Amino acid sequence: MFEPEKFNDAIARVETRALPIPFGNSKYQIDGIVAESQTPERAYRNLLLNFEQRFQDLKRASINRRKSENKVAQIKRQIAGESDKLQQEALMLEIEEIVCGWEYENKLAADCIEELKYMQGMIEKLPEYSRDDFEAAENRYFELKHSGKVNLALPEAIKQSTIKLLEES
Repeated sequence: MFEPEKFNDAIARVETRALPIPFGNSKYQIDGIVAESQTPERAYRNLLLNFEQRFQDLKRASINRRKSENKVAQIKRQIAGESDKLQQEALMLEIEEIVCGWEYENKLAADCIEELKYMQGMIEKLPEYSRDDFEAAENRYFELKHSGKVNLALPEAIKQSTIKLLEES
């Protein structure tokens, strides 16, 4: 029978090493969202879309955690009223199964928060574009995309101007 508690020390050492490593997107990957956008307006939009997606992920994770905490509380109440030792053990195993992934979920949530902070900083450094601004820039975006003169990667001049815009703000 597999007994994970025999590996607690080794697992704890590895988990400690994993904490500072992003399991979500790295800052470099988030920078790629900007780099692949072709126009500052598209960079802004893509950052907003990614920010919103990650924020929704974090909210769903929070709701799921609260649901599982509630389930654990219900099971503990059942255990307190249960006289059959075998049934108590079965209920304790249910709790163990529910909580076994919480540390990993905490790490993923922390990574998500770091991503959100980084994207928020980038978003706040860009101008606040209106819908009209964005729509007006779409023609330029599609001209660049379909001209054959540039590939789908952000042209270096636009990339540098976007980076400069971010740094100056």
